[in-house]
Amino acid sequence: MSNQSKKEYLVTVRARYRSCKTRKEKSVVISEVETNLGILRKSAIRLLNQRIFVRRKTIQSRKETYGFDLVKPLRLIWEVVGQPCSKRLKPQIEDTIKKLKEFDEIKFYGNQEKLLKEMSTFTIDRLLEAERDISKKEYGLSGTKRSPLLKTLIPIRTNFSAEETKEPGHVEMDCVLHCGESLKGHYAETLNVLDISSHWNEKRIFLNKTKAKIVGAFHDMRTKQFPFPFYQWTLIMDLNL
Repeated sequence: MSNQSKKEYLVTVRARYRSCKTRKEKSVVISEVETNLGILRKSAIRLLNQRIFVRRKTIQSRKETYGFDLVKPLRLIWEVVGQPCSKRLKPQIEDTIKKLKEFDEIKFYGNQEKLLKEMSTFTIDRLLEAERDISKKEYGLSGTKRSPLLKTLIPIRTNFSAEETKEPGHVEMDCVLHCGESLKGHYAETLNVLDISSHWNEKRIFLNKTKAKIVGAFHDMRTKQFPFPFYQWTLIMDLNL
């Protein structure tokens, strides 16, 4: 008997076994399975009591309608009208396309023109995210999100104590991202450690920041690169680490 035949047989017998009302009837079914499959009685009971999990069909992800091929024509339109916000840009897209086509300054492929006219303000923001000037933002780019819990639990310091400025070993640590104007893709980051008293500074650069890299780099600098021992030291770090 093939494996597929055994599975089909067990499906039929399992239904009979579960419909049995007395132990005697169940015992007859178990003996039948034991004989037909040539297995031990305990194995037959286990197979008859086994739950069958039906595999669900994999849900396909939604097909992307507004791809990154629209970035180039959208950026051109955005720059022509003076780089406004998405809510001001959307009503101007259709008229701007008409003018650009009139002077043969824009080319479309496929249904790009239709998609540009139909896209929402949210889609415009998503496609132009990497193109916007970060100097016009209230804050610079950050590799992490702020945590409301940490913000309430960790006190903010604005100065250093007299002990920290007199004795070496009290260091300040933060991380600098070399990502340009966008956080997308891979980029280098520099771990910067500064001793408050002596102003001795050490740096370590690495690709793709991880917890292990930061902790390992700090301990390596502390034991090998700083010219003084850390007998009693404190560490002040940027929350973006």
